[in-house]
Amino acid sequence: MLRFDLKARLADEPGTGLSERIAFVIQGCIEEGAFPIGKRLPPERELAEAMGVSRTSLRSAIQQLKTQGLISAVQGGGTRVADHLPISGQALARYAEHHGEDLGTLIDLRFTLDSWAAKRAVKAITPAQLERMHRALMVMGDQGASGAQQMQATRDFRDAWCEAVGSPMFHFVNRALAETLLHLTGVASLERQSRPEAGLQHEAATAFCRALEARDEAAALAALELHKRGMLNYPKVKQD
Repeated sequence: MLRFDLKARLADEPGTGLSERIAFVIQGCIEEGAFPIGKRLPPERELAEAMGVSRTSLRSAIQQLKTQGLISAVQGGGTRVADHLPISGQALARYAEHHGEDLGTLIDLRFTLDSWAAKRAVKAITPAQLERMHRALMVMGDQGASGAQQMQATRDFRDAWCEAVGSPMFHFVNRALAETLLHLTGVASLERQSRPEAGLQHEAATAFCRALEARDEAAALAALELHKRGMLNYPKVKQD
C-alpha cells in the first residue's frame, strides 16, 4: 500500500493533459526518493487506483517516462526506476524546490564555478569556438527571434565557451546548474526579448565574448558579474 496521497498530488499538478500530469507526479516521486532508483515501481493496478485514473492513461504516462529514460521495463513484467537517471534542468529545479534549496546560493555556486572556468577559457579558447559564440550572440540580440530560438542560442553560446575549459565534468555541471536556474527563476517560460533584464544579459554575454577574444581575464570576470546581476534581477528571484 502506498503511503502518500497520489490522488491529491495529481489534483495539484499543473499540466495540459492527464497522462502528462500523471507522468509529472511519478517523476516527482522519483526525484524525492519515494520511488527509489533501481527499484520496481508499484504495480499498474495499484498506481492507477491510487491516482484515480484508468490504466490506459497510466500506461501512456509510463511510456513517456520510458522515452525520457526515467524508468525501464523489467523482464517478466513491470517497470523499475532507472539506475542512472538523466538530469534535466526541470528535474533539478523540482528537486531544489522540494528540498528548500536557497536560490541565491545556487546562483553564487554557478558563478563561482564559472569564474574558475573563465580563467581557463581565456587561455584556451579557439577561433572556431569564438565564432560559434558570435553567431549565437546575433540570435540572442535579434528582436525578431522567438523565445525558443533565443534560448537555444544562449545554450549554444554557453556550450562553445565551456568546451574551451577542457573539463567535461565542468561542462556537465555548468549545463545542469544553468538549466536549473532557468526554471527556478522562471526565465525558461519568458519571452526574453520582451523583458528589460534581457538587455543586461545580452550586454554581459557580448562583454564576455569580447574578453575571451582579447584574452583579458579581468574583463571576463567583470562580464560574469554583470551576468549575475542580470540573473538576480529576474522577477522570481526578487520575490525570494
